[in-house]
Amino acid sequence: MNYKKIHFLILIVLAIIVYANSLKNDFTYDDHEIITENFHFKNIPAYKWLFNGNYFNYSKEFSYRPLVTLSYLINFYLFKLNPFGYHLTNLLLHLLVVIFIYLFFCLLTKDSDIAFLTSLIFSVHTINSEAVNSIGFREDILCALFYLIAFYSYINFIENKRFSNLIIAMLSLFLSLFSKEMALSFPLMIIIYDFYFKKESIKIKTIIKRYLPLFLVIIIYVLIRFFLMKNPIRYIPAHPEELSAKRLLLIPEVLCRYILLLFLPIKLSAVHTYLISDYKFHITFIPYTIFLIGVIVTVIYMRKYNVYLSFGLTFFLITLLPVMNIIPIGHLLAERFLYLSNIGFCLFLTSLILLIKNSNIRKYIFLIILIFFSLLTYNRNKVWSNDESLWKATIKNSPNSYRAYNGLGLVYYNIREYDKAEELFKKSIELEEFYEVSYINLGLTYTGKGELNNAIAIFSDLLQLNPNNDSAYLNLGIVYAKANLSMKALECFKKSVELQPLNPAAYNNIGLVYAGMGLKKEAIEMFKKSIHLDPNYSEAHFNLGTAYALSKNFNDAIKEYEITLDLDPKHTLAIRQLGLAKQELKRQK
Repeated sequence: MNYKKIHFLILIVLAIIVYANSLKNDFTYDDHEIITENFHFKNIPAYKWLFNGNYFNYSKEFSYRPLVTLSYLINFYLFKLNPFGYHLTNLLLHLLVVIFIYLFFCLLTKDSDIAFLTSLIFSVHTINSEAVNSIGFREDILCALFYLIAFYSYINFIENKRFSNLIIAMLSLFLSLFSKEMALSFPLMIIIYDFYFKKESIKIKTIIKRYLPLFLVIIIYVLIRFFLMKNPIRYIPAHPEELSAKRLLLIPEVLCRYILLLFLPIKLSAVHTYLISDYKFHITFIPYTIFLIGVIVTVIYMRKYNVYLSFGLTFFLITLLPVMNIIPIGHLLAERFLYLSNIGFCLFLTSLILLIKNSNIRKYIFLIILIFFSLLTYNRNKVWSNDESLWKATIKNSPNSYRAYNGLGLVYYNIREYDKAEELFKKSIELEEFYEVSYINLGLTYTGKGELNNAIAIFSDLLQLNPNNDSAYLNLGIVYAKANLSMKALECFKKSVELQPLNPAAYNNIGLVYAGMGLKKEAIEMFKKSIHLDPNYSEAHFNLGTAYALSKNFNDAIKEYEITLDLDPKHTLAIRQLGLAKQELKRQK
């Protein structure tokens, strides 16, 4: 067995050992909206929406990332809603990234030891745990994987002059871009690679041959992403000042926080909220900026003395550019954003340790780092085991996170501990008055408690904040219906449909109002619309069956009740109504 096979074996075994406990984790965080609660995702063939304007409504993604969504669809086809299969996919993708880091740095450095040590550190680095554990953040792993394949193929093209390698690089870059926008940094990294490792002067003809195809991919992507497949829903930040130029003052601070997290990934959080400057000029801006300048000076200076150390830092800085909020992206700082950039950091860290002349000391330092990261990662996987543990840990490390209080509130809401849920949703709103999700959840909590006046007040407050929130109209309509205010309920449901015509719950509720008014024909039409949007919507099937029964159409009523029970075998009302419908059908005969 040659040394490369041994390296591969060690890399794979170590990563599997460290992430093995993640395979028993549940769905968490954004996984629910994207996968478990996404009826479009489960019911409608992908070819009908993956490559057209329906993508954003059906995928629940804000950006056009069809490769990521396709991977979820494949997972659903193979594993349905068993989280094991999704976590296994994430782990396998992470292993592929680790292998390609090794191959990439073998090719770049011509030194298998540097490649092995760099990929070894990356394989267990704790900062990667968010991307590996969260199914909803798979885009970072896919982006990094195809980014590496593109880079590896490009270097092969430069060295071997094989046009096929350039084609593979272009296709891989395309796939990386349609996984996540961070791949926009690729052409700049290619230019930097040539600057670092190609000493000969490059002619204009060579520049066109090397760079034009890659920039052509970028141009095609930009045309598709920002024009043909632009999300019609404009990004609205939770805090309005995210769109102001003040956010640029945070760049030095965010970068320093990222570097600290990479060296010491101890106080990790699903949501980071401890930024000191808080959208205003703060005295700490000065030392952060000085530190950033120091990093840039180090990059420039070290290029002459340790090219890999300098290149690693450069890779880290350049690949982070797309998520540094130069253009607002909705998150100031997130651990998953470091997944791709961490490749450069691990090369930097490896090169830094290799500067130590004593080989025994180097070995001990590498061993300590690997054990340190491995233990932290193994324990961090446990935090991601379910929503309750995740949000409790997030509140502990980021006590001002309104998202975390909302997330933990949902945990208690789902088990009907409404008092605890109410307290947490109120805390979320107190921390961020513009976070609309918490208003919805607080209103639902009041509805669950039977406090209909409080629910009406909360949903009305939200509509004052955002008159175009379709969920607020839908839930306000449900409260009005419970209060027997049918006309007000109908008005709200129709407004919800106007704002979001693809929500089956809205049509189902309109049908219920019509049925209550004795408008059986209109009710049947609404229930059918609801089922057309979500064929697995058991309540819509049940309601349609009831509407048919009221219309004395017992054959169709029986069919709908049977479909209801296929979807929900424990639906007691459907069992009862099915029996009654069969009796009535016998009487008719």
